[in-house]
Amino acid sequence: MRRFGKAMAALAVAACTLFGGVATSNAADVTNKDNPITLSNVRVSDVGAQTANVSFDYKIDPAQVDEIKDVCFSIEVQRITDITPIEKANSSANTIGGTGFPYIMDCSTGVSDDELTAGSYDSIYGFHGDKEYKGVFNDNDLSTDGSKVAFKASGQWFARYFNKNSWNGKASGSFDFPLIGLTPNTAYTNNAKGSDFPSYPYQEVVQDTSNELLRNGVHVKTPVDIRQVALYAQPIYKDSNTKVSHWVEDNENALKFVPDFTTKSVAAAKPAETLPDKTDVKAEVAGGKVEPGKTARVYIDNLKDVAKGKADANSLFWYAYIYSTPQALTGPDGAPFVTVKKEEKTGKYYFDALIPSNLPDGEHKISVQDENGTVQAWTPVTVGDTSPTPTPVDKSKLNAAVGDAAKLAEKDY
Repeated sequence: MRRFGKAMAALAVAACTLFGGVATSNAADVTNKDNPITLSNVRVSDVGAQTANVSFDYKIDPAQVDEIKDVCFSIEVQRITDITPIEKANSSANTIGGTGFPYIMDCSTGVSDDELTAGSYDSIYGFHGDKEYKGVFNDNDLSTDGSKVAFKASGQWFARYFNKNSWNGKASGSFDFPLIGLTPNTAYTNNAKGSDFPSYPYQEVVQDTSNELLRNGVHVKTPVDIRQVALYAQPIYKDSNTKVSHWVEDNENALKFVPDFTTKSVAAAKPAETLPDKTDVKAEVAGGKVEPGKTARVYIDNLKDVAKGKADANSLFWYAYIYSTPQALTGPDGAPFVTVKKEEKTGKYYFDALIPSNLPDGEHKISVQDENGTVQAWTPVTVGDTSPTPTPVDKSKLNAAVGDAAKLAEKDY
């Protein structure tokens, strides 16, 4: 299984709009080529409550392999739950911002997984309500005013992509793509059909849906169900003036829909009294101590080979709890789960979890369970300040020492 490395999560722009165009260089300086990449055999596995693994094969036109510096593989997740129409939308507006097409991904923007915080995780992967889509037709229906709001929409939309240097330089191969940020009990499907651009209809369908509501006299928030999960591959050429043509019909081989899947429910935490006496997997915190409000590193030993393979690819996702009454722990990146990884220096497996700041000092337990609710391991921990405790001063010995020093001083005098 190929190591995922630093995944990147694409952020919406400050204007909180839905869709985006691509800034390009002066047309005279750009050499456009059709996308030389073909994606195939896209499949989904290890579907959990908030995670899944997307695997696929790729081939690159041998005539262009030597011209390519890197390949940006991206997955874009979109689902719209309601639309509030305002004016007639026009998708040609260059001022529309945010994510919207896979081919705006170039592996140079966004936030890497290890830079995520609790706040940024939710702002990227969470549910967004009443966000604005700017870009409306002017009165003559020929030009666009990109400063006006055409409609508002609610839902979830984000893009993830491999960071640079994830491609091994070969003309063909396979990738395993850990997909996080999903919502429990949610269908991730591709029902955005009926566009003039069937290879990538999502933006057209959302815009057309709003415009159709307007034609029917609807100006209020209206429930809709528009979903899409798209996989895209974009070459990054060694010559920065060489670009991929972004016309959809020139990129069909490099764009595939991810097969439909539905996430699970989050399994309930096991009560403290039901934690098993023994587990095959072992967990341990160095020194046995953790500190409230800080990240604790829990080492995992005796993983099975399958689990090790997933951990090596940063795709082993578990749920951690701290007891006596089980309280869910988040990852330091704000994720509602923890990711089991491998330390590069020691080769040990571990996960990091944020200890709640309001947790009382004393004896506790940390457990981890898989997506099915099976407890994989647990370990006792002491919660409190983990800095070395100063040795108490024996006042009687201190007074005796002071007295002896005073007598010695008088004798010398």
